[in-house]
Amino acid sequence: MADGPGLVVTGASGRMGQTLIRLLSAPTVDGIVFRVDMRLRPFGDSGPLACGFSAFEDYLAQHGRDWERYAY
Repeated sequence: MADGPGLVVTGASGRMGQTLIRLLSAPTVDGIVFRVDMRLRPFGDSGPLACGFSAFEDYLAQHGRDWERYAY
């Protein structure tokens, strides 16, 4: 299921991530808690919001850039 431009949400982990993003991005009396850029995930806007560890490892091995591998 998609929610918003390019945001793919699948399963409970996707819904939990979406809720966390909404809470962090919501304006408060003191301003926004944290701006979340969801383009910075495996496969960017075309990828799922959340994936399992094995899928992430496969992404890093097959498609990840050097800086992504170094970060993990």
